[in-house]
Order: sequence, then structure tokens, then C-alpha cells
Amino acid sequence: EDFPDMNRKLRKEFEALRLAYVSGRAKAIKRADIEHNSESIMEHDPKFAKVFLEEKKNLLEKMSLIVA
Repeated sequence: EDFPDMNRKLRKEFEALRLAYVSGRAKAIKRADIEHNSESIMEHDPKFAKVFLEEKKNLLEKMSLIVA
């Protein structure tokens, strides 16, 4: 929403890079949020879950690269 001219993939990539530099506490909260949302999305929208889980896998990989 903040970048209406970017496609979803590019927005998610920027989000992942931004979250790589947040505090360890913020990363822990984001991981918990991803886990909670993943359960709900897999249950209620299995088709979108494939996209969501791939995006979150990339996000978690990027978040683990930088220790803030």
C-alpha cells in the first residue's frame, strides 16, 4: 500500500530487507506473527498459502542474515 507503483514481489523484497535490520525483539515478534498467520491462511485459503509461505520463507531467510 505504501508503494502503489511496485508489484507485490518487489514490495515484499523491500519489506524483507527492511526487517533484516530491526532489533532481535522485533524479529521475534515478526516470527510469531508469521507463524500465527500461516496457520490461519493454510486453513482458510490454501491456494494463497502457497504464495504466502514462499514470501515468508524469503523474509525469514533475510531476517536471519543480519544480527541487529
